[in-house]
Amino acid sequence: METTAFHRSILVGLMESFNAFINPPINGTPTADVVSLLLKTLQKVPNVAQSHASDILPLLLKFMGYNSENPLCVGLYNSEACKGEEWKGLLKQSLALLKLMKNPRSSRFSQFVNDVLLYRFLDDDDAEIQMSVLEFLVLSNDYLLPHSHRLENLIKPKKLRDELTTWNFSKDIEEAHRSHFVSLVIRILMPKRTSICHREAVLGVISQLDVNELSLFFALLMKPLNIISDEAADLFWSSGESSLDYFQKSKFSKYINVDALSTLSWKMKSGFLHVIQHILKVFDVFHVRPFLDFLMGCVVRLLVNNAPTIDEESNNIDREIVSTNHDQAGSAPKQFKELRSLCLKIIALALKKYEDCELGSEFWDLFFSASQRRRRTVVATTLVFSFPVLMERISTFLLLFYTRPLWLHSEVELVHIIVKMFKSSVLFFYFTSHIPFFYFTSHE
Repeated sequence: METTAFHRSILVGLMESFNAFINPPINGTPTADVVSLLLKTLQKVPNVAQSHASDILPLLLKFMGYNSENPLCVGLYNSEACKGEEWKGLLKQSLALLKLMKNPRSSRFSQFVNDVLLYRFLDDDDAEIQMSVLEFLVLSNDYLLPHSHRLENLIKPKKLRDELTTWNFSKDIEEAHRSHFVSLVIRILMPKRTSICHREAVLGVISQLDVNELSLFFALLMKPLNIISDEAADLFWSSGESSLDYFQKSKFSKYINVDALSTLSWKMKSGFLHVIQHILKVFDVFHVRPFLDFLMGCVVRLLVNNAPTIDEESNNIDREIVSTNHDQAGSAPKQFKELRSLCLKIIALALKKYEDCELGSEFWDLFFSASQRRRRTVVATTLVFSFPVLMERISTFLLLFYTRPLWLHSEVELVHIIVKMFKSSVLFFYFTSHIPFFYFTSHE
């Protein structure tokens, strides 16, 4: 009886401390250490935690930002309550307790907790969080047990590459579990794509999946950026069974929040663009074509976002002012040039590799809206827009143009050359409505 009362007191203390951590009183004593100690105590008596799952799970859900009385969707949580190193440390302790509870199915919240771990935390960039989530999911899904060791190796950086080269998981999985398993593997691998040393190997494995299984992968590219509006974020919190047709009809890139895009750091933008560049190089045409509009929609929006509103080279502008205005995306003007250049290289690569691609009028409207802000970009981006059969001839000229000072070029002469180059193209009529406008608006 005394033991039961002691365990009950621990649970009561945990509830009070969790509530104090989530809603700290003014001038209150920090409670993170207290919560951590209580969680560690419960980890030593997991049978007690499991027998009180109906009390503990709602508390953990509240800590994760959900309405503990009636959680509706994995994606509907209070992100402001889930920040900071203290919160992350307590999350790890909570996950450690959950996996010791061995899938508390007795609680009505058990399935929702399972979904939260799978759809929200399995693709976390922290390997410790990933491992705890995986261990919990393996206990919840018996078919994962034979593959648990290999799945764990996908999380460990030192063993990832070897596992990717030796394990053909597509052939080892029963068809009945394939969809769920592929979704799980994609989520585990998503954080690994950011590592330069692992990126090509990870993309190489994903590129071998069936094209109908790739919707989740391309959707999750956007998740860490946190720039997609809520109404289009369903694919983040789904099993990955969404059809390719659904992904294409959703027009994912249209839901990019421009304001949120502007707040991204230069490092995040550059990393995202390099991943897209590697995808275009590693994936074959068949696997990329259904998602090309989405990828190019992302690239062109980043191009617009990094297009200067002034000509930094032609005007005598204080560099510190320019740096301050663009601080959120990288302090140095050189970084903006690198991002714009990378965007153009990716677009050129796509046009060369996918000769018959139709990117649509919205893409080109955005493309030219970025181009008309700067005189040098007018000619360079026009060259990139050329039909693919001319791309190799133009590449040398484009490189030369970017490396030479602007004053060495005659803009009128260059525009006339470009018009001649497009004279035999069906795109010529599109340019006749744009080039004069660019020329007169950018001419000094």
